[in-house]
Amino acid sequence: MAKKILIAEDNEDIRRLVRLSLEGSDYELFEADNGRDALEEAISKKPDLVILDVMMPKLTGYEVCKNIKANPFGESIKVLFLTSRTGITAQTAMSKAGADDIMNKPFNPSELESKVKSMLQRGGAAGSRAKQIKAQA
Repeated sequence: MAKKILIAEDNEDIRRLVRLSLEGSDYELFEADNGRDALEEAISKKPDLVILDVMMPKLTGYEVCKNIKANPFGESIKVLFLTSRTGITAQTAMSKAGADDIMNKPFNPSELESKVKSMLQRGGAAGSRAKQIKAQA
């Protein structure tokens, strides 16, 4: 059965690049261009992974992640923040929101594909970068 991935990004070009980076693999891809739609898609589709931008209209990525992780259905959903926010304050906020891992923009498509594959193979534990950020906070 194909793993389900939700791509939540308000920038159409970046959303397209993420989709193209993952299309060759055996994934079922869904998209949302704002936070509210991302949360609705996560609730209805119950993806295995959400690739989430921080700054989106209607709900921020932080809010979407917190809502996903606060619900019983969200316990098994992994969240990868894909963001241009690189400061420790932003990274700490992503980690506190429940991020399993964080990847910076601009990104290398092959690195994104590798990270996604790795996250989907991992158990329920948070990603190594998110753990490092939590430890620093």
